[in-house]
Formats: sequence, structure tokens, C-alpha cells
Amino acid sequence: MTETLFLTSEDVAGLATPAEYVDAVREGYRQRGEGAPAEPRTKLLNDEPKGMLTSYAAVLPETGAMGGYMYAAGFGAADAWFATPLFDA
Repeated sequence: MTETLFLTSEDVAGLATPAEYVDAVREGYRQRGEGAPAEPRTKLLNDEPKGMLTSYAAVLPETGAMGGYMYAAGFGAADAWFATPLFDA
């Protein structure tokens, strides 16, 4: 069975510098530009209760990572809720 690790914003704060994050994102875009599979933004809306779920996904073969970014907003909550699933390919 695969182990799942859930991290909070506080858990990941300070793990990298802003420049390191920029480098990682730049590398992801480079791989995407060279054909790495990715899904554009998917946005699902609901009228009752009012809310939305938005997601993005990609596989970065050279990095050995796959994952995405998703968030939900509405449904009676004042804030949006974010998740960044990340998998070791």
C-alpha cells in the first residue's frame, strides 16, 4: 500500500527560496513545451449550492513528478480551499 502524506502550508513554508520555486516552475514549463502531457484548466460550476471546482494537471517525465493544482470556492464558505496533489511518477 502506498503511504499518503498530507502537508499544511506551515509544513512547506521555507522549504525553498522564491528563486528556487521560479526555477522549478520554469523547468515544468520547459518540459511542457517539449511535449510533457498536461491538462488545461478545468472549471466545474454548480448553481445550487453555488460553487466551483477548478483543476490543472501535468506529468513531468524528466522530473519524475506528476500532479496538479486544484481549488474549490463557494458552497457557503467565505474562502477558497486549495490542494496540490503531487505524485512520484
